[in-house]
Amino acid sequence: MDGFNLIITVEAALSGAMLLVCRDNCVRDLASVHGSYRSVQETESAIGLIGEVLETFEPASAAWLLDRPISNSGRLARKILDIATEHNWPWTVDVMFNPDATIISSRSIAITSDSSILDQVWRWVNLKSYLVEHHLPESSLLDLSKC
Repeated sequence: MDGFNLIITVEAALSGAMLLVCRDNCVRDLASVHGSYRSVQETESAIGLIGEVLETFEPASAAWLLDRPISNSGRLARKILDIATEHNWPWTVDVMFNPDATIISSRSIAITSDSSILDQVWRWVNLKSYLVEHHLPESSLLDLSKC
């Protein structure tokens, strides 16, 4: 999982921020995180929701990949692991310098909406769209998918 890509969009949805449904049907947020991340009020709820939804699909494991150069990535990793342990979710969290390359080279299912990754992965799932449609129906959406 492209950790920051996923969690920031879910945090945005939970806070009522505007989300975009893009031409590839991926849901994307308008947050701009370049080098700095701070947990917000919605962070733990976002992790919990992601976990509850993933649990319904019964994955053998799930790997969160976070960008080391983004500040507070270590704190977020600890928070994700604490919540996973509390719920007995089979998660790992890796903080690394280039998670995009790791996702691209993996033969696992990618969870991201980063188009530069999607164009190169073996297979992917549109988890953010599923979350919004099935668990966050009150989200503020601007649908650009037909443009």
